[in-house]
Amino acid sequence: MKISIITTTFNSEKTIRDTIESIINQTYTDYEIILLDDASTDDSTSILKHYSANPHVSHLEINSVNTGSPFAQWQKGISLSRGKYIWIAESDDAAEPSFLKKAVSVLKQYPDASFCFLG
Repeated sequence: MKISIITTTFNSEKTIRDTIESIINQTYTDYEIILLDDASTDDSTSILKHYSANPHVSHLEINSVNTGSPFAQWQKGISLSRGKYIWIAESDDAAEPSFLKKAVSVLKQYPDASFCFLG
């Protein structure tokens, strides 16, 4: 079961490393990471480029013009995704290492589920 993780940034250099590290450190490892930057003017793109060498990163796209819409970025990420499930990990999110393992366990129990929220 594959998870597509869509991570969008816009001027997120202070938080994006922690977000990506929390994804890379997941105990469940059947996932792809889609990194999308919406024309940041800070160092966000350099950070994303650094992580683009990670084998889990399937896409890195950097917009030349800001869309001003996280929804447009999410839609782009969804169109690029190959996973059965999607996790939108915002640039200031961080997850415990067992987050995906727990989510997949719940989703296996409820195969008709459309959403999964963990507390």
